[in-house]
Amino acid sequence: MRTDKTIYNDPNQRALLYAVVLNDVEATKTLLATLEDKSLMEDIGLLSKPFPLHYISLCNEVIYRDADEWRVKDWAITQRDKSCAMVGFWKEFYGVNEFEKIDYRTYYDDFYCVDPDDTDEDILWAPKSKFIEVGNREIDVDLYCAVCRFDFDRTLYLLEMGANPNVNLYDKPESELEGWEKCDGWHALDRIGTEESYLATETFWILRDAETDMVKRSWIDGGTISKILGIAAHSEMYELLEKYVNK
Repeated sequence: MRTDKTIYNDPNQRALLYAVVLNDVEATKTLLATLEDKSLMEDIGLLSKPFPLHYISLCNEVIYRDADEWRVKDWAITQRDKSCAMVGFWKEFYGVNEFEKIDYRTYYDDFYCVDPDDTDEDILWAPKSKFIEVGNREIDVDLYCAVCRFDFDRTLYLLEMGANPNVNLYDKPESELEGWEKCDGWHALDRIGTEESYLATETFWILRDAETDMVKRSWIDGGTISKILGIAAHSEMYELLEKYVNK
C-alpha cells in the first residue's frame, strides 16, 4: 500500500490530489498527462484500504448534490456543477457509463462507522432484547443497526418493510432501567444527520479557502480525505432515510 509519505514527497502527485479534491477538471487533465508515477490512480495511500483517486470525485458528487442544504449556496452550486464535471471526466477517462457505488463499509476504520462484523449488541451497548422489552419494534432496532453498519441494502429492505428511521429507541416511558441514560441521539436519522453536520463544519471552510489560499491547500491530507468520505457516506444515508420518515 502507498503511504502518506509517498504522495507528499512527490509535488506532482500532491498537486493532482489537490486538483481532484477541489474539483478542478482542467488542472487534473494537465497533471495526469505529465504524471510519471500513476500508482495513486489505484490507491492514494491515505486511508486504511486502497482508495482510488477518482473515488474522491464520487464522494464530492454526493456531497454537493443538494446545494440547497448549504449556507454558502453560491459556492455550493459551483461545487455541485464542478463535481459533476469531474465525474464526467473520469467516466470518459476510464471509458465507462457509470461507476459502481463506493462500499463505504470497506473504510469503516476511516470514518464514524462500526465494524460491519460487530454484533447488534456491540452497536447497541446492550442486548437487542432489552430494546424490545421497553416497547420498541424489532424492525426499528434492526434498522438502527443496519444504518450504523452503512449496510444500504439491508437499510433499504427494512425501510420498505416499514421501519421508522425517526424513532428514538430510548425515548420510552418504560425505559428507566438501571444503567441506561436517556438521550436524543438514539434514532437512525439523528445519528446520521448529526455526524454529517459535524464533519461538514470541520471540513468545508478549509476547502472553500483552499481554492485561493495555498497554505490552506497544504492542509488537505489523509484526515481531510477521511472526512470527505465520511460526509459522503452520511449524506447518502441521510438522503435515503429521509424519504421514509414517518412524520
